[in-house]
Amino acid sequence: MARMHPPAIAYMQRKQAGGMSYREALRSLKRQLARVVFETMLKAERSAASGRVVRACFRAGDAAIAV
Repeated sequence: MARMHPPAIAYMQRKQAGGMSYREALRSLKRQLARVVFETMLKAERSAASGRVVRACFRAGDAAIAV
């Protein structure tokens, strides 16, 4: 966990406090990241299909991912 992003560490701690093991919490974090990446890809594809250039910003706790 030493090289994790601070919001990811907080997410893991919340999941573990809720009764998940470290591995279960890590699996949950990976699923959450996959959902964000997939949503970003869909939005980019839709904007490309419509001919528009769209800037998207996704907020996950204190961190923002700009595309």
